[in-house]
Amino acid sequence: MAERTALLIGTGAYDPDHFKPLEAVPRNLEVLSQVLRDPKLGGFDRVEPLLNPDRSQVELRLETWLRERSKEDFLLLYWAGHGIKDAQRHLYFATKNSQKLRNELLGATAVSATTVHQWLRSSKAQSQIVILDCCFSGAFGDLLAQDDGSVQVEEVFPAVTGRVVLTSSSSTQYSFQKRGGELSIYTHFLVEGIRTGAADLDEDGTISADELHEYASRKVQSESTAMTPKIIVMKDQGYRLRVANTLRDPIVKYRQEVEKIVEEDGGEIDEVLSRRVLHQQRIKLGISEADALTIEQAVLEPIQRHREKLLEYEQAIQAVVARRSPNDRDMKRLKQLQNLLGLSEQDVAETTAKAMQTADLRPPDPPPATHPEPTIGSAPPANNPTSLHPRYTQLATSLKAGNWKKADQETSKVMLEVAGQTERGYLDREDLENFPCEDLLTIDRLWVEASDGHFGFSVQKKIWEKCGSPMDYNDDYKKFCE
Repeated sequence: MAERTALLIGTGAYDPDHFKPLEAVPRNLEVLSQVLRDPKLGGFDRVEPLLNPDRSQVELRLETWLRERSKEDFLLLYWAGHGIKDAQRHLYFATKNSQKLRNELLGATAVSATTVHQWLRSSKAQSQIVILDCCFSGAFGDLLAQDDGSVQVEEVFPAVTGRVVLTSSSSTQYSFQKRGGELSIYTHFLVEGIRTGAADLDEDGTISADELHEYASRKVQSESTAMTPKIIVMKDQGYRLRVANTLRDPIVKYRQEVEKIVEEDGGEIDEVLSRRVLHQQRIKLGISEADALTIEQAVLEPIQRHREKLLEYEQAIQAVVARRSPNDRDMKRLKQLQNLLGLSEQDVAETTAKAMQTADLRPPDPPPATHPEPTIGSAPPANNPTSLHPRYTQLATSLKAGNWKKADQETSKVMLEVAGQTERGYLDREDLENFPCEDLLTIDRLWVEASDGHFGFSVQKKIWEKCGSPMDYNDDYKKFCE
């Protein structure tokens, strides 16, 4: 009888004298096991995690597992850990007892990728999916300068009939990033695509290998553009291997709609038309506003993370050029920062040009502010950001990154703090009437400046007045504006 079976190999603990630990690996195996075992999702009959094995344990279990497979079986092999080359540039997978000698791998302490390929070829199972979420950032040791900075996985795992190979990245820039302290970034999006059903791109109720690759690749690169996930498969074969099923659920359907719109709208939700479309979709599917907001935030999160990374890199360049002309040490540190943030060369080039232009065109420092009386309905004059109260730091950061949803939440938190109603969690009429004018104007200024005049209390007031200022709109709101 045909069986769906998965072997998940992960090594996160190493001898610290030889390899850095990969803290996300145990959680990777745990969460991936859950979704593959779930009869409504992965539907696998057997899922076997193998955490932190040594070389002999890996080789014995992997060869045995592959030999046990029958022709009709569907197998999935997942591998998370360090990938490294020896002095002859042969690729290996490191295990907990892997070692280096003078910064070169001792091949006898690691699992040869070529051997893994040979065992896969000899297995009777005709349907195979191999997923490699490997850290190649130390793949070459001292040989990196002699190589092209990438790992050609397809040379070790060439396309063969009935097999699909998915890789997290072929770039040595990819360090095994943890996302939110939990999973590695690649496995996070593999799991997300299956759990939410968002990877069911053709909405036929199943997620195939090519759909999972397309979804995870797109989401990974929206957050860390330096990563380049790959799929290795025979032309017109293997793409449609079923990885998982999707739930017939309104939440899944709404998630799919949001994913489409965010991609078509260039990484955001257009407030003119797309917002109206999603509003009607939410009503049609019976989704609550809270659930819809949670879904939208989850879809937009990787894009917002990427924007925050770009902002951090831009601020780093500005901080350097404000003090001195960048020297060799500065460039080395910026390269390290680029790799840690997962930014592509194009990201860096565009951000550097923007930061340098800002530095060149920076106006002279303004004279001390005289605090003129602001005019209601227009943004008050900008203050020196360094003079902001610390409570506004996070709000200002979110606004500068264009993370409007998060900034909206930060605004609520700040207003509750200013009004002294953090525990109660909301503002009543008296709180609004007594809200400090200086704080109100600061919040308005931050929003108006960051959004180029699209958002802010003063903008809301103008829109309200343009609509005719209907008295039944809300007298309390009218009084608050005034």
